[in-house]
Amino acid sequence: MKKILLTALLVMATVAMAACGEKAPKSYSFGRTDGFDTLSFSSVDLFIESDYMEDSEKDWAAYRVEEAERAVAEFLGANYIATDAYEQSGTSERIRCYVKAGTGTSMAVGQDVTLYYAKEGAAPYTNLICQAKAGMTIAPDWLREGLGAYVADLNKESLLNTYARNLHELKGLAGDSKESFKTIDVLAKTLLKAGAYPDALEMGDLSLGIAQAAGAEDAFNYRGAYCVYAGAFVKYLDETYGRDKLLQVYNGGDAQAVLGKTIETIRGDWQASLQG
Repeated sequence: MKKILLTALLVMATVAMAACGEKAPKSYSFGRTDGFDTLSFSSVDLFIESDYMEDSEKDWAAYRVEEAERAVAEFLGANYIATDAYEQSGTSERIRCYVKAGTGTSMAVGQDVTLYYAKEGAAPYTNLICQAKAGMTIAPDWLREGLGAYVADLNKESLLNTYARNLHELKGLAGDSKESFKTIDVLAKTLLKAGAYPDALEMGDLSLGIAQAAGAEDAFNYRGAYCVYAGAFVKYLDETYGRDKLLQVYNGGDAQAVLGKTIETIRGDWQASLQG
């Protein structure tokens, strides 16, 4: 039976830019289907639960989805083919992205992405669209989560505004402008220096780590630290070994055969580089 890889935010995921009342850089003409405003991009079909959202908010949501799709396509490359490693067959070429109002759990399940919208914080658009576009694989949690976090970082979608927003070790790095953006390896260095969430640094089974957390807030923060570490590690793999080899490993390739070292050895190299 097909296994489903589930990526979930543990608390409400929200959009920041519309909160300040600014207009989106673009306006969009939506269709209408079954209570959703609809729009299609190159590989994403967007469905916005529009009855509870203003036009400016819908434009922001559409803009963020379009920018996320662009960033993911640039990273994966035009010739990337997502692989369903469980069924050995190609996944759907199109992603269905649902933007809903209110409180809920943002997630990517296969090619379906659900994002919850409100007027504060930020939603992990690039992160989840990347995981949906990259495909269902047997990659470990740290690689799936890390790939999405790293591509989001490349798209200036900071973890300080999504998964890691409540980590007090990172509060001093937060800011609202593009100039204040801090890359994911800076976040990882800061957490590592503080000795924060050493169990997350091990990058094991994410669901188990969340289940063992002491309450919802600690679970969310564990998830944030996990994504920071995993995203920074994937960045290291990309910059050290190259995009092609990284994606080979993501799609089920043996890491030692592809990279020439075990993941454990490379992780030690990466941690040493952060501490250097």
